[in-house]
Amino acid sequence: MNYLLDVVEKIAINIKSEVFDNYHGFFKLNNSKETKKDILNYCNNMIEEELSELDTIKGFISKEDKELKIINNSGEYIISYVSIDNIDLLELAFSVGTIFGVYKDSISSNNLITSAYITYGPSFQLVYASKDTNEVEFYIFDEYKFRKEPPFHLNNKGKINSTGGDINTFPQYHKDLVSKLFNNGYRLRLSNSFTLDIHQIIFKRGGLYSNPSLDNELTILFELYPISLIIELLDGESIDGYNRILDIELNGDYNRKTPFYIGSKDEISLTREYINNKA
Repeated sequence: MNYLLDVVEKIAINIKSEVFDNYHGFFKLNNSKETKKDILNYCNNMIEEELSELDTIKGFISKEDKELKIINNSGEYIISYVSIDNIDLLELAFSVGTIFGVYKDSISSNNLITSAYITYGPSFQLVYASKDTNEVEFYIFDEYKFRKEPPFHLNNKGKINSTGGDINTFPQYHKDLVSKLFNNGYRLRLSNSFTLDIHQIIFKRGGLYSNPSLDNELTILFELYPISLIIELLDGESIDGYNRILDIELNGDYNRKTPFYIGSKDEISLTREYINNKA
């Protein structure tokens, strides 16, 4: 699958240089909504053009339109992707990211074989996971190309608490869980860029990213499946509160959402304790 990694690297460099580093070049006077649409269209078209060059790609599906496009019936892989995970943050020059999931033959959690995400901004890095090798590879951009970094895994316990959602809608068990984490010295880290917040937990070797709401902005297919594969291969866990995220089947619902808790083992164990005792 090295050829796929090469394409992901090429896409990353293009988005970094043409979008993140040149955001104001996309501005249209007094029309920021149209600018964001232009950026998403540019990224989606570029990603799909690059993927279409690979004979092994059967098709792809983006979070923006959620339409499965079959381009080669003899191909093996279907790619899901989020081109920019929170485009509103571009205006603030915050880090954002791109997420990929690679499925063999058809979209199913059991068929997810590879995933990757890219962070843009001060941290221009690429994280690439493969079920075939059971490894996660880390790359950092160094002048003209990505350089592979030494591997590592999550510790059993971290120090970061990233909790998304509206606090007014938090169930009591979640409020108690968050309070417990803060009382134990955890630090709040939340940018509202899913890739960046996950990236912090991974590179700080542990913590918890959570959202107890069924109505959150993240989908199982486009965000939670790919990141869950990475987290599990790093010795962490990803659950909906009770079940493993990668055991949830979509049954054709590409927009399906779920509460989620993603992080290192001690934090997930604590989460289960609070949820199981919520009554």
